Amino acid sequence: MIPGATVNSSMHFSFIFSEQNGGSAFDTSGKPSFTSQGMIDGVRQYVDLLSKYKVVNPSAAQYSETAQAAAEFARGDAAMYMAQTSAINVMSKNGMQPDQYGIVPIPAPAGKQPIGSFVAGSNISIFKNTKHLDEALQFVKFMTSAEEQQILNKAYTSLPAVTGVPAAFTDDKEKLDAFTTILADQSKPLPLISGIQAFQANVGGAVVGLIGKAATGATISDGDIRSALEQAQQKMATTK
Repeated sequence: MIPGATVNSSMHFSFIFSEQNGGSAFDTSGKPSFTSQGMIDGVRQYVDLLSKYKVVNPSAAQYSETAQAAAEFARGDAAMYMAQTSAINVMSKNGMQPDQYGIVPIPAPAGKQPIGSFVAGSNISIFKNTKHLDEALQFVKFMTSAEEQQILNKAYTSLPAVTGVPAAFTDDKEKLDAFTTILADQSKPLPLISGIQAFQANVGGAVVGLIGKAATGATISDGDIRSALEQAQQKMATTK
């Protein structure tokens, strides 16, 4: 099961799969390189779950929220579901207990890079011209303290943003260890660029469109993927 009409998830999985294929969404100067072969191969890998291998039900193309896809899995209507730690709460609310499922890294094709996730999240920063620098620094120190990180991680089923703090988003040690290992050893950080939201909107939107076409039974060619990503790249110059 995938949340096929979800823009952010479509970008997330495209990023993960493109990194598996040696691609990069941006070059070393920070300019978008959406039409590189690695990016095309990554999007192809994601879309093919529905169009070529048909392991995803076409109905997944209508899910515009990740919670909808998670609910399908929790009800037993899907055998597998790619998700982050936040899905634990959603599945629990849909009646699925932790001992009813297991967690493994997203696999990579043979010979490809073993990337199964990405490093990202909500950022906290201090304006250079702040009139309350000392107070701002104290707030950041508080938010990143071990005690507060454990409180936040438990409440939002998230992983610690700082090193040295053990994961605490669940009491299930096996799941804690699985997600912690994936983050530490099988993740790549999202690009540190100012246009990261535009990247999500444009690439995610392009992939949602491809998923929608695949759901109708249409054949998705490399040319289709390249064209969609080229349009997404062109929009980067005007999207804020």
